[in-house]
Amino acid sequence: MALTQAKDGNIVSLDSSQLFGKLPNMNGATLTGITSPSVHKTNSDPTIDSNGYSLGDLWANYSNGTLWVCTHVETGANSWNNVGTRSGHVNAGSGAFGIQGTISGFTSGGLIGNGSQFSHYVMATDKFDFSSNTTASDHGDLTKNRMGASGSSSTTHGFTSGGSRGTGTSRFAVTRTDKFTFASAANSTEHNELVLARGMTAGHSSKTHGYVSGGFAVSDALSDSIDKFSFAAANTIADHGNLSVSKGYGSGLSSETQGFISGGATNIGANNHISTIDKFDFSSNTTAAPHGNLSGNRSQSAGISSMTSGYTAGGNTGNYSSVIDYFNFSSNTTAASHGDLSVARNECTGHSHTTKGYISGGKTGIGVYSSVIDYFDYSSNTTATDHGDLSVARSLSAGTQY
Repeated sequence: MALTQAKDGNIVSLDSSQLFGKLPNMNGATLTGITSPSVHKTNSDPTIDSNGYSLGDLWANYSNGTLWVCTHVETGANSWNNVGTRSGHVNAGSGAFGIQGTISGFTSGGLIGNGSQFSHYVMATDKFDFSSNTTASDHGDLTKNRMGASGSSSTTHGFTSGGSRGTGTSRFAVTRTDKFTFASAANSTEHNELVLARGMTAGHSSKTHGYVSGGFAVSDALSDSIDKFSFAAANTIADHGNLSVSKGYGSGLSSETQGFISGGATNIGANNHISTIDKFDFSSNTTAAPHGNLSGNRSQSAGISSMTSGYTAGGNTGNYSSVIDYFNFSSNTTAASHGDLSVARNECTGHSHTTKGYISGGKTGIGVYSSVIDYFDYSSNTTATDHGDLSVARSLSAGTQY
């Protein structure tokens, strides 16, 4: 039954038997109050470079039956969440969701050996492509050469924080955070100074800030400090709470909302390796809480972050380790094995891709420095594959990704 109003104001009732024929063409251009997302239909999945869409727009891939929703809009750095039955998302890096890159990894600073001990500190930043297996290229220099710095990544820049130089009583820690652009090769510029000078730190990245946790100060005193700095504004460093225990040589990892530091050492001169995984919120300044443990005690490992899990690769267990551990960001449990590196090493550097983890450099023995870049898939538990080499063998570098 349908009701309509005649011109004389009387109500006329009509049922379906009295309705026939076709409605005339109507122009809906003047309709208001009706909004809907744009739906793009194609035979491929979206990428971070799928530009020209708005927040909430849908992307339907009719070749595999998947549906995506746009969750972050930024030219060349868009994010799409898979809302269908398949797993995985498309993410542009720390400026959107997570800290993963899709284009390149960067290895900054570090230590070069001469066959028996360290020879000198590295000033250069190497760049290697995630898509091709080649030797890394020079991408510019830091403002200071150093080892044991930590890396944080925005969508456009890499940040190298802290570090140390010298040995024994001549060793001193660095406060500086350097900043370099991912898009073009150029030397770094100074971005800020840490609250406390220290090396062997762990680095973390949120959408808008970098974090530096733990480390060893100039007096070899352990630190439990967490510093926080803005990617967008220079000289905006602040204290952001403390770790549950003072430690250095830990591995830095990041989820969308929290920073994690796995393993580490409680003494710079002894094999006091620990298995503890700490976590802290990016949004609040509080003491970090325990988040389970690695499969064994170790330090000097590479930290890699996927969308959902943290990976701790290689390291020092009292010997050189090839183990890759993984743990879920969402649950507090002991980490499980996720395969092995192609060669056992410590003092190596981690880089986070959207689907793979990369490990560069490190040491395979006393005075034996590595230039190898390995990669492994997040989706399968297998031995890592060789992905080329750094321009020079080095250890204790800072890792970032774009």
